[in-house]
Amino acid sequence: MQVFRERLSKQQTGYIDKGMLANYRHNPDNEGSFILEDVSTMKKLEAEQLKESQLEAAVLSAPPMKVYSRPILTMAQEIVKVTEGSWSELHIVMSSLAPKAWKDGYSAATQQCILLMAMAEMTSCDTPPKVVISEAVELGKRFLDTRTAKIINECLGRFVRSEYFKQSQMKEDSVHE
Repeated sequence: MQVFRERLSKQQTGYIDKGMLANYRHNPDNEGSFILEDVSTMKKLEAEQLKESQLEAAVLSAPPMKVYSRPILTMAQEIVKVTEGSWSELHIVMSSLAPKAWKDGYSAATQQCILLMAMAEMTSCDTPPKVVISEAVELGKRFLDTRTAKIINECLGRFVRSEYFKQSQMKEDSVHE
């Protein structure tokens, strides 16, 4: 979260090719494993993957203000802020929902961040839970794998049915009245 804040606060200059951004796919196809029958097809696929990888690196390292619109950055800042503010409390709740193996896995930090951000957004922002869960699942697919995305979906489903979430919604409703 600190990195996000630092990247946003920097006055970064630089050029990013808008045509390149138009070709960037936020949701790449994850076809899984396949068998290539000849070397020329393999080389073509390697070249395509290298090009996609370079494009992804350029977009992810570009100044955020050049890639994302102001409303998206504002929303991202709000999610970071509410996640940071409720991190400790939600971490305890998450520990009861997430599989124990997640605490030690190679991607444990990423998985936990996705869950905590989603939980914070659901309890503190006006985004409908179904939308938040869908976004979290997509992040899981994008940065981890399909199996992890399914577990994220299960954990957040349990969270929405939890007493903690129901109480947070009652508090939110009483604030709006």
